[in-house]
Amino acid sequence: MSRVRKSETTGTPQRSAITAAERRGYEDERPVHPVFLAPFWLGRGPVTQAQWQALMGSNPSRFRGDPNRPVEMVSWDDALAYCRKLSEL
Repeated sequence: MSRVRKSETTGTPQRSAITAAERRGYEDERPVHPVFLAPFWLGRGPVTQAQWQALMGSNPSRFRGDPNRPVEMVSWDDALAYCRKLSEL
Protein backbone atom coordinates (compact mmCIF):
# COMPACT_ATOMS: atom_id res chain seq x y z
CA MET A 1 0.00 0.00 0.00
CA SER A 2 1.29 3.46 -0.80
CA ARG A 3 2.17 6.04 1.81
CA VAL A 4 -0.69 8.19 0.55
CA ARG A 5 -3.42 7.75 3.12
CA LYS A 6 -7.03 8.79 3.00
CA SER A 7 -6.47 10.68 6.28
CA GLU A 8 -4.35 13.15 4.28
CA THR A 9 -7.36 14.21 2.22
CA THR A 10 -10.71 15.74 2.93
CA GLY A 11 -13.88 15.30 0.92
CA THR A 12 -17.02 17.22 0.17
CA PRO A 13 -20.55 15.96 0.70
CA GLN A 14 -22.34 14.18 -2.12
CA ARG A 15 -23.70 17.42 -3.48
CA SER A 16 -22.61 20.81 -2.17
CA ALA A 17 -24.30 24.12 -2.78
CA ILE A 18 -22.59 27.44 -2.29
CA THR A 19 -24.03 30.92 -2.65
CA ALA A 20 -22.58 34.38 -2.51
CA ALA A 21 -22.74 35.69 1.05
CA GLU A 22 -22.88 39.32 0.06
CA ARG A 23 -25.07 41.38 -2.21
CA ARG A 24 -22.14 43.60 -3.17
CA GLY A 25 -20.16 42.98 -6.30
CA TYR A 26 -20.22 43.66 -9.99
CA GLU A 27 -23.48 43.76 -11.92
CA ASP A 28 -22.51 40.74 -14.02
CA GLU A 29 -22.18 38.69 -10.81
CA ARG A 30 -25.87 39.05 -10.04
CA PRO A 31 -28.37 37.70 -9.28
CA VAL A 32 -27.01 35.74 -6.33
CA HIS A 33 -27.76 32.09 -7.01
CA PRO A 34 -26.77 28.65 -5.71
CA VAL A 35 -23.93 26.81 -7.40
CA PHE A 36 -23.82 23.02 -7.08
CA LEU A 37 -20.51 21.17 -6.99
CA ALA A 38 -19.91 17.50 -7.64
CA PRO A 39 -18.13 15.69 -4.78
CA PHE A 40 -14.33 15.80 -4.83
CA TRP A 41 -11.29 15.07 -2.67
CA LEU A 42 -8.78 17.74 -1.71
CA GLY A 43 -5.32 17.21 -0.22
CA ARG A 44 -4.69 18.76 3.19
CA GLY A 45 -1.23 19.96 2.18
CA PRO A 46 1.37 19.78 -0.56
CA VAL A 47 2.21 16.38 -2.05
CA THR A 48 5.51 15.25 -0.58
CA GLN A 49 8.31 13.55 -2.48
CA ALA A 50 7.66 10.39 -0.44
CA GLN A 51 3.98 10.35 -1.42
CA TRP A 52 4.80 10.93 -5.08
CA GLN A 53 7.47 8.20 -5.06
CA ALA A 54 5.12 5.71 -3.37
CA LEU A 55 2.35 6.24 -5.89
CA MET A 56 4.20 7.02 -9.12
CA GLY A 57 7.41 5.02 -8.62
CA SER A 58 9.73 7.94 -9.35
CA ASN A 59 10.80 11.28 -7.89
CA PRO A 60 11.16 14.12 -10.40
CA SER A 61 12.27 16.64 -7.77
CA ARG A 62 15.48 18.58 -8.11
CA PHE A 63 15.78 19.35 -4.38
CA ARG A 64 16.05 15.91 -2.80
CA GLY A 65 17.34 14.77 0.54
CA ASP A 66 14.25 15.04 2.72
CA PRO A 67 11.32 12.90 1.53
CA ASN A 68 8.94 15.21 3.41
CA ARG A 69 9.74 18.12 1.11
CA PRO A 70 7.07 18.99 -1.46
CA VAL A 71 7.52 17.34 -4.83
CA GLU A 72 8.49 19.75 -7.62
CA MET A 73 9.50 19.67 -11.29
CA VAL A 74 6.09 18.13 -12.08
CA SER A 75 4.31 18.97 -15.33
CA TRP A 76 0.58 19.55 -15.60
CA ASP A 77 0.20 16.16 -17.29
CA ASP A 78 2.20 14.48 -14.50
CA ALA A 79 -0.05 16.10 -11.89
CA LEU A 80 -3.15 14.84 -13.71
CA ALA A 81 -1.69 11.33 -13.86
CA TYR A 82 -1.00 11.49 -10.11
CA CYS A 83 -4.58 12.59 -9.41
CA ARG A 84 -5.99 9.80 -11.59
CA LYS A 85 -3.88 7.16 -9.84
CA LEU A 86 -4.79 8.54 -6.43
CA SER A 87 -8.49 8.40 -7.33
CA GLU A 88 -8.15 4.69 -8.12
CA LEU A 89 -7.08 3.85 -4.53
